[in-house]
Amino acid sequence: MRDIKTKQILLCIASAFLLSIPFFLDLAWPLLFISFIPLFINIDHLSSKKAFKIGTLTGTIAYFITTYWLVGTLTRFGGFPLIIGIVFHLIISIYSGLLFGLFCSLITSDLLKKFRLINTLIIGIIWVAIEYHYPLLFPFSIASPLANYYPIIQISDLFGV
Repeated sequence: MRDIKTKQILLCIASAFLLSIPFFLDLAWPLLFISFIPLFINIDHLSSKKAFKIGTLTGTIAYFITTYWLVGTLTRFGGFPLIIGIVFHLIISIYSGLLFGLFCSLITSDLLKKFRLINTLIIGIIWVAIEYHYPLLFPFSIASPLANYYPIIQISDLFGV
């Protein structure tokens, strides 16, 4: 991670916060639609290997923020010491953040660069496929904050996710 610059870390944090805020505030769901912009700016013109690192860092931060409650659950109900709860939370966040790393690695691969015209569609398909097949420990996805917004739910009910 030494090859990641301060600007890239700040963009990772910005993207992670934009992804996390709608999980806490119901009316902040539109942020989901712009939350990937800092990430895409960050990985533009990077190798797949470096994009994997950037994506994993972004995903780890986002999952660490959205699953903040895990530490309290482990310490109160699991009887674990606080340090064990924090370490376990970090391990789960890193594992879940690998989803973002895989996504960023795939969309910066040389194969995708050949199809510039239909990149937007391909990127969406890649995200949905990875999110569907990646074994997450908690059954929530990036679309979970949209569940309270009924027009979006109706669209997905008619046409699918």
